[in-house]
Amino acid sequence: MDIKLIIWDLDDTLWTGTLAESSDVHLNASRADYIRQLNQRGVVSAICSKNDHETARQKLMEFGLWDEFVFPRISFSPKAPAVKQIIQDMQLRPENVLFIDDNMVNLREVKFLIPEVLVVDATTELCDQCLEALLEQYQNVRKSRVQEYRMLEARVTDSQSSNMPREDFLRTCDIRVSMVHRMDNLDFASRIEQLINRSNQLNYTKSRVAAGSIPDLVSSILTYDCFSIFVWDRYGYHGLVGFVALEKERHLVHFVFSCRIMHMGVENWVMNEVRRLFPQADFSQIALALRPVDWIRNGSFHDADVRKMIYENEFAEAARSPNLRIMANCQSGAIAHFSGLAKDAVFDNAPQAFDPKNIIDRVFYLRFFLNEDFKGQFFPDHLVYGAFVDYANGYWPGISEADLMTSVYALCVERFCRFVETTGRNALVIIPFEDAPDAKLPQHFGVTRKRLAHFNQIWRSAVEAHPRVKLLDLNRIASEEEAIDVRHYGVPLLKKIADNTRSWYDKVSA
Repeated sequence: MDIKLIIWDLDDTLWTGTLAESSDVHLNASRADYIRQLNQRGVVSAICSKNDHETARQKLMEFGLWDEFVFPRISFSPKAPAVKQIIQDMQLRPENVLFIDDNMVNLREVKFLIPEVLVVDATTELCDQCLEALLEQYQNVRKSRVQEYRMLEARVTDSQSSNMPREDFLRTCDIRVSMVHRMDNLDFASRIEQLINRSNQLNYTKSRVAAGSIPDLVSSILTYDCFSIFVWDRYGYHGLVGFVALEKERHLVHFVFSCRIMHMGVENWVMNEVRRLFPQADFSQIALALRPVDWIRNGSFHDADVRKMIYENEFAEAARSPNLRIMANCQSGAIAHFSGLAKDAVFDNAPQAFDPKNIIDRVFYLRFFLNEDFKGQFFPDHLVYGAFVDYANGYWPGISEADLMTSVYALCVERFCRFVETTGRNALVIIPFEDAPDAKLPQHFGVTRKRLAHFNQIWRSAVEAHPRVKLLDLNRIASEEEAIDVRHYGVPLLKKIADNTRSWYDKVSA
């Protein structure tokens, strides 16, 4: 059973007796417990009951159950149309819905109008067997969706009462979307896996993934560009509601969203953003028309407040004030994740995920120490810097090779170390392999063997005079076989880097 919603009758189903005839009804305690437990495992409950709304609400409050339900439809009206409306309002597929009632006429009417809905007679043993099976099926899920559907309920109610055209109403909702790029997704890997494997309506690529495969996917940064999609609006935080994976910046591997954001325009907005970042991306395989969306705004994951909001909602133990910054570009998220420090840290990512106008605020380049640009950066007490990032030509625009090798690079290293030392901070600097085979030297980026040896030696000399700056020399902890190239590393080596980062951080932050 792929059940996401249970719609409950009340009389002689959730309790024994008829509320309209007597207030002395007796709660079925085991079914009440099923509702509470399933809510904690991602299966929500709604109500479709022929009763007086206020009387039923008071009775459910008396039993401590009112807040366990979403989309209650309590009135003396036919049940089949009401069930259909609940499913439509909750933006679910009928085959993901279980309807429980003690009246065979109601069950048959619902089945006739909505054949895909699973119906169960509340008076039979099969009813509790189904509930027990669901509880066992989702025993490893620890995600309540009650609040998410309560926000959807509020938005549906406001939309229906506003009498506005849909797009005009959406403009009043202050919808924000954050696209989390590449290895920054590692902390959300299990949620991404669940989203892909449970989503059907808005799974445009119809893809599924093997258990535990997402970390390898998002870590393969030279092959795949991955984005998880977080959404919030004036109704609240909707969480991780989408995932996109693009192979070689063109082929669409995953394009999947939760049904909770249906009709908000999020899929169209994301498609526009992906096409902006990767104009060659091929969306021809999916049935989604490209159209402008002007009612959604970007909320960059590299904005400190946005990242803090996401982590505080996703992880109860998230740090209030980051005490660590990891500056290793597209591999920062992997170091943060594998070290277990992501909840304590801010970390950089690949520059194409940023607004170029604000790049100085969001990503670190060593060249910022040539002038005053570094003063616009956020530097907490502890810094991890992947020096290998700046070994490439592209990070030194307008500077000749001769100037870089003879003076500029050494000057920036000295200023960086002096800044760390004089401000009482601590830094761990990661320097790359020197004797890698030619195939692992991205010489088209200017990364030559001569440059590797020269820049590494500058760092070795600099840290001798600055005790607050420590080196993590990859020449000492791993072999070049563990690297994709001298600036990009596979998961096993990233884990070694992360372990060393954790040991250093535990020591300097004690």
